[in-house]
Amino acid sequence: MTEEHVLEGGNASDFVVRVDNTVRKPWEEASGRVHGYLQALGAAGLDVPRVWGRDSDGVRSSSSSAATWL
Repeated sequence: MTEEHVLEGGNASDFVVRVDNTVRKPWEEASGRVHGYLQALGAAGLDVPRVWGRDSDGVRSSSSSAATWL
């Protein structure tokens, strides 16, 4: 089983975890707009996280390609 690592210091969600090379956090009201913005930035050539979707519990999953993990 893959281990979850709690990520601290954010200000937008109650919880955020890293699992392998994905970041998982609750789906929020603005999540759809944020994902659209990230897609536009990615289309312009910037290295941004890729959104993979959300699960049945409302948790969204994104790649962590733009992040460096210590």
